[in-house]
Amino acid sequence: MARVPYLNREDLPEADREIFDNLAAERGSVGNIFRTLAHTPKLLRRFLALGGELRNGTALDPKLRELAIMTVGRLTNAEYEFVHHWNLARRAGVPREKLEAETLKYAMACSYILDANKPFPRIVNILIWAPASPAFVAAASAVPTSLRAVSRSAS
Repeated sequence: MARVPYLNREDLPEADREIFDNLAAERGSVGNIFRTLAHTPKLLRRFLALGGELRNGTALDPKLRELAIMTVGRLTNAEYEFVHHWNLARRAGVPREKLEAETLKYAMACSYILDANKPFPRIVNILIWAPASPAFVAAASAVPTSLRAVSRSAS
């Protein structure tokens, strides 16, 4: 159950209702995250602009983007993110077999970590990222140096 109530279009001031209209037109419905952020329409507008730029304004292949989002969702135990982006990955053209293989790889990595009691970041890097495709490696190398430094310091 949500801690912050989900708003409906009718709950918004008249001037902000077009946010929901646009979301419904673009996505077919208004997701709960947007219904929650609608309590602060200015923030919701900025959030949508940022998300739109990240999703549509980059050179990253949509298949790789969805696989990356799903992987982060799994690694952070964000089940909703993983499940939600499964369908988006399928729409982007990721074959079901690839998604099932990634899910199995994740499960094996978690099992190994728990059974062997190994340091999490190092093992995840070995088991999940080592066999990554050249395209994903190329995309990862485009990550700003400042973010790579944060990632390395966590391991």
